[in-house]
Amino acid sequence: WPKPAHMIFTRSDGTSSLVLQPGRKILRRHIEYVISEEPASDIIGEVAQNPKDASMWGVKNLSGADWSFTNAHGETRSVPSGRSVPVFPSNLIAFPNGASASFQA
Repeated sequence: WPKPAHMIFTRSDGTSSLVLQPGRKILRRHIEYVISEEPASDIIGEVAQNPKDASMWGVKNLSGADWSFTNAHGETRSVPSGRSVPVFPSNLIAFPNGASASFQA
């Protein structure tokens, strides 16, 4: 992906940005406001390399709940736990709690 890439989170209380790098963890606090530190540090995703194509990277869903993503063609697909969303600027992730994330170079 173009480096550095950022994941931009949009939540009901505002937006935040996360620099993506291999192995980077996506935490619950990135997609929802939490008061307690314990659930905030729950890992819901991870930046991972595609096992079939080392040049492709994605954000792997580790949340236990389905996400959905919309690609540049407007097609929406389900992303079950264990599957990944490719890191492309045109892709948008929708999380079950109403938060979303997009990618920027």
